[in-house]
Amino acid sequence: MDHRYFVFLIPPLMLLDYFLTVAGAKLGEKTYRLHFKFPDYELNPIFRRHIAQKRKVSILHLAMVLVMTAACALWFINWPIDDSFLMDEMLLGAMITVFMTVTGGHLANLLTFRFLNRHPDAVSGEVMMSQLYILKLSRYRLLAVLLPIGASAIFARLPFLYGASAGVVMLFLIHWLWAWREARKSRVKV
Repeated sequence: MDHRYFVFLIPPLMLLDYFLTVAGAKLGEKTYRLHFKFPDYELNPIFRRHIAQKRKVSILHLAMVLVMTAACALWFINWPIDDSFLMDEMLLGAMITVFMTVTGGHLANLLTFRFLNRHPDAVSGEVMMSQLYILKLSRYRLLAVLLPIGASAIFARLPFLYGASAGVVMLFLIHWLWAWREARKSRVKV
């Protein structure tokens, strides 16, 4: 099977990430955010303002998608057929898994918000959460993805799964960096 074509899943997944984030920010306000209080819905500091304003379109994000689309086209054209190390398949595994993991998180949020909107009595009270806590919680939840993918990579020995594991580790490290920056602002030890 020619895996090169799967590189073109990445730009639509990037767009889906943004649109699902805006949808989650809107849907979460109806009931969820009445009970669970935290500063920002968006974890990525680059897009916090865009998501807080619930912009349907972000020029910055669209520019990033266009750059990624061009990169994917170049990647597709230059993908070696006889690559013995299969680095391209590893990179594809990392990129697809990162965006699928993020998409899965958005879908879980949307389903949670939808349930709570339909059953507002399912939760009572108020929980105040810091942005640092939200960032750490998000990072820790990545273990639910990393452990099975990592075990699969060990046993199956497939380049795509090695890349998938590396992609989740990369997400984990990005969330660690965001938490570290947030902790520096609030002077809390990470």
